[in-house]
Amino acid sequence: MGTGFHGGFGRTIGTGAFEFHQSEIPESSSLLDLINQSSYGKKVADMYVELIANYKGFQKGLVGIVLSKEDKDTYKVKFFTRENEILTIISVPKLLLRRINFMEFEAYFI
Repeated sequence: MGTGFHGGFGRTIGTGAFEFHQSEIPESSSLLDLINQSSYGKKVADMYVELIANYKGFQKGLVGIVLSKEDKDTYKVKFFTRENEILTIISVPKLLLRRINFMEFEAYFI
């Protein structure tokens, strides 16, 4: 029998081993988790968001596309007008963003 070894990716107990697989990690429902895994300033895959509060003169309800992660809690977002024109590109705290799907994003322009 072994005494056990504790490591960053799992633990062995005696002669048996416990394997920690990525697929077994429970999915988190927190906002923008996929972006949290990316490096700062790095371009990310299209992620659609809605502004959930007024911010720097921009009205709650605007939709946009996340362009990159600025730092731990801030994202660069391209917001659009209802006419599907670029309104602005600004950095926004993640607490003010709600992730939406593409259908919700498209519905904004109807």
